[in-house]
Amino acid sequence: MTLPSLLTSHARAMFGTSFVPEGAATAYLAHLDEGLAKSGRTRSDLDLCQGAEVAFAPTEDALGAMVAGRKKELAFSLGGMGSSSTNYYNRAYSRQGWADVAAKVRQRWQAGDHDGAAGTVTDDMVLATTLIGTETMVRERLRVWRDAGVNTVRLYPSGDTLDARLTTLARAIDLVHEIG
Repeated sequence: MTLPSLLTSHARAMFGTSFVPEGAATAYLAHLDEGLAKSGRTRSDLDLCQGAEVAFAPTEDALGAMVAGRKKELAFSLGGMGSSSTNYYNRAYSRQGWADVAAKVRQRWQAGDHDGAAGTVTDDMVLATTLIGTETMVRERLRVWRDAGVNTVRLYPSGDTLDARLTTLARAIDLVHEIG
C-alpha cells in the first residue's frame, strides 16, 4: 500500500497549512478526492480541519499594522523554509495563484533582502490564510472556510497578554458558533 492510499484509506482528518479556500479545489481538494475515491471514501468521511491566527482589528489603521506585521513571517515561510530547491509553503502559495509573488519573495529572501521579501508579500496573501480583520471580515472568512468544506477550526488567538488572547479566543468561538 502506498502512503497516499494509506492516508486516504485510514485518515480521519485533513490538517491544511497555507490553505486558501479560493484555491483549494485544485491545490488540495481534487487530489484528496482522488485518493479518497480509490479507497471507496468521500470527503464527507473526513473531518476537514484548518487553523489560523485570529486577531480582531478595531480600525483600518490597526488592520494595516497587523497585516504589515505578518508579512515578514510569511516571507520567511516562502523564502527561508526548506532547502534552496524545495519549499512546501512556497509551492502551496504558488498552487493557489501566487506563483509569481512567491518566486520573487523566495529570490529576495535567499539573496539576503529580507525586508524586500517582506515588502513583496501582498496584503491579500496574509488575509487569505489568516483570520485577521474586523469582526465582519473574520466572520466572512469563516463562512468561506465552511463553504469550502472546513468543519473543524483551530484558532491561534493573538494578544499581548493571556487575558487578551482569551478574549480574542472567546470572540472567535462565538463567531464559529454563529456561522455554524
